[in-house]
Amino acid sequence: MLIAITQPSLLKQEALAIEALLKAGVDYVHVRKPGYVSEEVRALLNAVPEPGRPCLSVHYHHQAARRSGVGGLHRTKGFAVTDGKGCRVSASCHSLAEVKALTLADCQYVFLSPVFDSISKKGYASAFSKASLSEFLSHKETDMPAVVALGGITKDNVGAVRQMGFDGAALLGALWVVQKGVVDVPATVERFFEIQEQWKTVYQ
Repeated sequence: MLIAITQPSLLKQEALAIEALLKAGVDYVHVRKPGYVSEEVRALLNAVPEPGRPCLSVHYHHQAARRSGVGGLHRTKGFAVTDGKGCRVSASCHSLAEVKALTLADCQYVFLSPVFDSISKKGYASAFSKASLSEFLSHKETDMPAVVALGGITKDNVGAVRQMGFDGAALLGALWVVQKGVVDVPATVERFFEIQEQWKTVYQ
């Protein structure tokens, strides 16, 4: 499972990039826009063609998400999912203890971060060792949600993420190519293909 997370700023050609990434093989795109009002986020969601919206998950702006027909809601501290019926629910965790406390009844998958030093958040260093992650993931309970690695994921380490036993990887800093507030769609898709190739190579 490979998941794209949007940049926190609204960007030109962003809806085109989201559509292109989904066509390229991204499983889900998480729309995370913490500094914007719901109307602005809803405009972005509505700019994505309807066939792709079930593969979108929205942070913070849950009502806008429901009105736009997206498929997923992401819960974070202060932004609980009060009614996840019919939706794909995900969550953010920053410790193994937080992951252990959740079951599939709570959410389908969680982001665990930062697995590596963050690219998008300077100074946000990894809090885990490869050995501790591998040990935890190899003994994960069957009723626990899928665990997706987040933080510092690149084409050079995504293979190690899969080898450790993660169910997926979330891409942000190493994915988006942006020039003066405009997404370079072909370059962003090319970066995804490079990461995807390494993800697939591990078990080929």
